Amino acid sequence: MEIKWIEDFIALSQYQSFSRAAEFRNVTQSGFSRRIQSLEQWVGADLIDRSSFPPTLTPAGQLFREAAEDILGKLFDTRAIIRTEQRMAGKGLQIAAGHTIALSFLPAWLKALTARFGEVRARVIPTNVHDSILMLVNGNCELMFAYHHPELPLHLDPTRYEHLTVGVDTFMPVCRPNQRSAAMFRLPGTVDRPLPLISYTETSGGLRVGEEVAPLTPHSPGRAQLRHPVLHRADSLTILRSYGQSEAAAAEIV
Repeated sequence: MEIKWIEDFIALSQYQSFSRAAEFRNVTQSGFSRRIQSLEQWVGADLIDRSSFPPTLTPAGQLFREAAEDILGKLFDTRAIIRTEQRMAGKGLQIAAGHTIALSFLPAWLKALTARFGEVRARVIPTNVHDSILMLVNGNCELMFAYHHPELPLHLDPTRYEHLTVGVDTFMPVCRPNQRSAAMFRLPGTVDRPLPLISYTETSGGLRVGEEVAPLTPHSPGRAQLRHPVLHRADSLTILRSYGQSEAAAAEIV
């Protein structure tokens, strides 16, 4: 039995959807289903009622979930205590952050922190949002920085993880000007001629701008018609945008 099987099971019980739980766990749906089946084989009972929609927990599954959440909580809490005690003196804070935040926000934030409180030893680990959440949940970092929006919530229990807003970004589309100094592209585009858009993946450090563009642009004259490659890193967006390859979704700190 592997801990990740239990984490998969808890995710499935929360989302009540194999596809959504698999996406959250960053695994294919087929691989996710196999891991749930492996857990059921280890327990010796069906934990999920697959005949209902959405899938629900069986009585055995409900009993196992209570024990699983308690055991995982104790394991992670104990590991966090041990790691804190064993951490080398002067190693400092472990900070997980998306690439955009690590590049554009954290340097100035850490400098301001040092000016106010004295030397702050910190190690910034640039990674995607999903891995940042895993690092925080697994006790591999003390702080996690990520974008948050009511339409794009982070999947963290607010009763267990405190959060604080440390900055606000303006999310905007930008593109290279044409020969008349006007925008080369204009929202919302059309079905026949969708706008080329460079954006972030769903697990990257930036905001997700695929199917989530609509709720983030409530004043757009229509639903955005887009076609785009996706990139993980903010600096890649800057390079491609400078060559006028497409419109890009960018965030500006205000």
